[in-house]
Amino acid sequence: MSYGVRVRNTHDGERNSSGPGAWATFAKLAREAAVPTVSQSELARRLDTDRTTIWRWEHGKQKPDDPEIVARFAAALGLDLDETLAAAGLRPGVAAPEAPTVDVDEEIELVRTDQRLDPDMKRRIIALILERRERERSAAIEETKRLIELFRRT
Repeated sequence: MSYGVRVRNTHDGERNSSGPGAWATFAKLAREAAVPTVSQSELARRLDTDRTTIWRWEHGKQKPDDPEIVARFAAALGLDLDETLAAAGLRPGVAAPEAPTVDVDEEIELVRTDQRLDPDMKRRIIALILERRERERSAAIEETKRLIELFRRT
């Protein structure tokens, strides 16, 4: 009976030597390091795939064989594409990184590591921080536009 699901076992010899374990570690760390943290379901929605695919990636059962989905994964989590392709084993001759290169956001990390806050409080505070940053970014863009217009007049 066919369920319309395409399954392909990829042997390590077909790609570089990074096994699914390297991708599993990389994928899970990348998802958990996202700001705000992204659930497996949310990541699957962003990648237009099912949650079980993300689960299989993070548990070392499978790794992506399509560079396009790896590119979407990198974009969704703000990762370096070359590094992410190497982690997936899609850059022959390039060693797979053990963890994604992520700039530590000190403000967010302060919230994440505060033991006195429950997960919902952390989520709400991080959302407020991100909203404030967006307002500041928008204000900075408007100010730059005003400066440009001012200099055009002179």
